[in-house]
Amino acid sequence: MLATPFNEEMHVSEAMNVFLQARSNITPYLYEDVEVCFEWVAQRGIQIAILTDGNALLNKCELFNKYASFTLLASEVGAMKPSPVGFITCSQLASIPINRIMYIGDNYDKDIIGANNAGMHNAFLIRKEHIDGSSSTRSSGSSSSSSSGSSDTGSSSVDSKDV
Repeated sequence: MLATPFNEEMHVSEAMNVFLQARSNITPYLYEDVEVCFEWVAQRGIQIAILTDGNALLNKCELFNKYASFTLLASEVGAMKPSPVGFITCSQLASIPINRIMYIGDNYDKDIIGANNAGMHNAFLIRKEHIDGSSSTRSSGSSSSSSSGSSDTGSSSVDSKDV
């Protein structure tokens, strides 16, 4: 035998797992106020969920696991924002009527239009640096493709107390 057998499929699978783990480590790229905001919302008994067009495995993010009831990738429902499908799925997963949900997003065309078309209340989050180009308030860390100008990740806040 001239060469040792090589299990290419195993090595590709291992490489993909390493890539997805690294790609999903988004914590260094979150804004510094995200945890404080999540804590404030959680203390008021408001459920948090995450819907994103991104491809990072958000369930690998400790901060999201701590505060979010669930995370949902648009690709998991087969429709990218602004399609109402992901927004409606969030409502169904949370078991909360869609008109009792406030969706907060930083992309008007995808987040705000999508949430509005699905019947959700919505809030457009505009960061100062997106307006005037001032320095970022993100945590320190090198930039990566996951920290582009618009994250395309939004939060659905639902009132679990049904007030």
